[in-house]
Amino acid sequence: MNRLFDFSTGTLMTFIFSHSLFPSDLGNILIRQLLSLAGGILSTIVIARLKRRWDNRLPPSAGV
Repeated sequence: MNRLFDFSTGTLMTFIFSHSLFPSDLGNILIRQLLSLAGGILSTIVIARLKRRWDNRLPPSAGV
């Protein structure tokens, strides 16, 4: 469920960003949708890697 949230957040953020870049005509709608899909996939991958790095970090030593 968390990955679905990450995907939808990335998709919506990329769609909003691409909406401001391209004018609204029929050819650019497909480009915006493809960019938003790619942004959703990319954000899911980046967030998963960051979560994995966070979970695998070394615990702080007690003596320092």
